[in-house]
Amino acid sequence: ELARSIADAGSTDMPLPESVHALVAARIDRLDEPARQTLQAAAVIGRTFAYRVLRAVAGMDGQLDRQLSTLQRFDLVRETGREPERRFSFRHALTQEAAYRGMLQRRRRELHRSVAETLVLLYADRMDEFAAEIGGHFAEAGDPRAVEQLAHAGQRAMRLYALDDANSSLSRALELARTTEAASTTMSPIFISLARTRELKGDFAGALALYDEMERTAQERGDTDMELAAVARRAGILAPPTSVRDLERAEQELAAAVPRARGRGDRAALARMLWAQMLVLGWRDQDAEARRVGSEGIAMAREAGDKEILAFLLNDHSRGWTQSGNSAAGIAEGAEAVALFRELGNRAMLTDALATQALARFILGELDAVVRLSDEAFAIADAIGNPWGRAFALFIRVAAELERGDWGRAIELGEVAMREGAKAGFVAVGVWPRTDLALAYELSGAPAMADEHLAVALADSRRRMPDWLPVVITRAAAMAARRGDLVAARTLRTDAEGLPGGGAFLLFLSDLPRAIVRLCEGDLSGARDAAQAGRERNIAGQVRPFTADFDVVIADASIRLNDLPAATVAIERGLTEARALGSQRALWDLLVLAARCADLTGDPAAARQAIVEAASISRRIAASLQHVGLEEAYRARPEVAAVLARAADDV
Repeated sequence: ELARSIADAGSTDMPLPESVHALVAARIDRLDEPARQTLQAAAVIGRTFAYRVLRAVAGMDGQLDRQLSTLQRFDLVRETGREPERRFSFRHALTQEAAYRGMLQRRRRELHRSVAETLVLLYADRMDEFAAEIGGHFAEAGDPRAVEQLAHAGQRAMRLYALDDANSSLSRALELARTTEAASTTMSPIFISLARTRELKGDFAGALALYDEMERTAQERGDTDMELAAVARRAGILAPPTSVRDLERAEQELAAAVPRARGRGDRAALARMLWAQMLVLGWRDQDAEARRVGSEGIAMAREAGDKEILAFLLNDHSRGWTQSGNSAAGIAEGAEAVALFRELGNRAMLTDALATQALARFILGELDAVVRLSDEAFAIADAIGNPWGRAFALFIRVAAELERGDWGRAIELGEVAMREGAKAGFVAVGVWPRTDLALAYELSGAPAMADEHLAVALADSRRRMPDWLPVVITRAAAMAARRGDLVAARTLRTDAEGLPGGGAFLLFLSDLPRAIVRLCEGDLSGARDAAQAGRERNIAGQVRPFTADFDVVIADASIRLNDLPAATVAIERGLTEARALGSQRALWDLLVLAARCADLTGDPAAARQAIVEAASISRRIAASLQHVGLEEAYRARPEVAAVLARAADDV
């Protein structure tokens, strides 16, 4: 710049500038007036600018090409392309900045307004693409038309899941809307979209603050529709397992708001309110009432033709069917939700709907479908950078991989789910799935890691999800009992007694651990009875996973009671179920029991066959654990080592 300045002046007799900026400004000042005005108009347009936009803004009475030649000769701007239209750019950002700062504020505002209006005129068929730029120019001009354009740009960025861009445009739109006292019909969608960007980034406190402000603004204006919209949206983040979860507040607010919404006659608005109420009722374990409210909301949404809220309702209502033991109905509704979110292009909620389907498929024992849905959900969430979606995509995947015998994969994906869940403020992932991860570590010979994850799950559940606390406690009790720590197991079992059951949906997670604790305590008849009752409840609720595990408890207790006929029945029944499900984990336990039973009945051939198959499963599990560094720890587990040694001896 110093060399160019000397060349421009034609003399070396000039003072050393105080800054590069001052030097560039001095060069611009030496331009003739038309060239300087052209450069300043270009600076307002931006670092890069189209020829036809500059022509409309700068004027120059047909002299624009001459002025651009001057600016290029001085190396202040450069032509960067001619297709599909001529474009130029400033050689350096400092050049644009100096030219921009060299104008009076009034002149800058006039030019910004002119640029915005020119862009609207020239790119009417590409408003989605230029909305952010147009809104920015209107904002700099102090023109209220900026609000609409920035809101439009923010909505487009939301559809593309460009959350930072959406947050920038919508934040500016809301700021301008506040100062210009924009209409509620303009402000309400901005509040909602901006809060949604915060939710998707895991900033639930920020989203909550925006909904609170939206409600206050509505109350100040006497706008009931806007107020109720804020309540419904706020309940949508207070009810689920987010970092700001507050079921009591959501319940109280909705109890007052739903009757008001019914009196408004707006079916779409009422459908959204009913969606929020369904969420609260579901988490309160009022499953029948939640389904009733959800069904009403679905009917309202269909009548209103609101596909977005219909998709939300169907997605969460499908979980209610799964929880009530009707996974088939849940899958049908969930599939419709998936189709709607695809149609709407809502990729964030598409991952949620796919993960919800994966959970329903797991309950039905369709492990291959779980993997397929989980992979698709994770790929979409990963593409848009959505940590909540990544975590939820893996919500049930750890349990599925445990069943399939790929324990290394279970641990690997479980750790990813925990990290992503923490980023997103997704509390639920740190509770139930974390207990699956703890079990994976325990079975793989890493009890210290199992204890670490159980401790976190207990803390998170006590703090945010007490309704899931029985699941964590009973699973911890079962692990303690299997280790032989009966004191800890009894203490934990006592802690679990009297707690809410977590709803019918979670009984299948706590029935089995309770039976295991009784078995380890030596209450063989009690363990067998509890396992039989749990097995029947699982079958009645269409909960297929862990059905074979109840047979493991029944068979083990029966062998110890010397009731070999009952043990044989349970083993054969469990083996059939485990093979049909594809559960390598349960199959291994049953094969070991089959060998024990065969030894007691004097059938060495049957015992050898069972041990050889169990050893084959052990070797596959060990291989899967190699990449997470737990192969040797797994092989060193006494029961695993015994199976491998006996299989080797038989060979």
